[in-house]
Amino acid sequence: MRESALSESALSHIPFAVKDELMIRDMARWMKFIGIVKIVGSLLMLFVVLVGLIYSGVELGSGADLAPLGKAGRILAENKLTFFSLGAFALILAVVGTVMGFVLTQAADDFDRVARTNEADQDYITAGLIQLETYFKVSILLALAAVLVGMTAGIGLALKYGTGS
Repeated sequence: MRESALSESALSHIPFAVKDELMIRDMARWMKFIGIVKIVGSLLMLFVVLVGLIYSGVELGSGADLAPLGKAGRILAENKLTFFSLGAFALILAVVGTVMGFVLTQAADDFDRVARTNEADQDYITAGLIQLETYFKVSILLALAAVLVGMTAGIGLALKYGTGS
């Protein structure tokens, strides 16, 4: 009987103390700031990786002498597939990083609405938490993938050049 007395509209507003609303608003501002930094950083990474891939592709494709790069030029020329695969992975990381920055800013907007409005608090908190869950899960998976890809490439190159091949 008690459950039926509770209505959806009665639960849509959560009475927070002023101190708690200020803390939620401050957290939302930091989340938005970090999301924007992530977006800008990821777009910058996307640009740098694209320029690097285009430059190295042109240099390797033209048959230009990579002697100015020294030993690194020789390693790059001998391992085109490895380095272009790493470049493609970096592009994927940059694109996903940009999307994750947008997810974080959307979560920040939801938490800001919790602090600034007196309606649909549960909906905004739920939406914000779902977006934060997505952000953290994808971020952890990407970090693990980056570590595995980096270790695999490093071990492969170390084995290739450590044995004198």
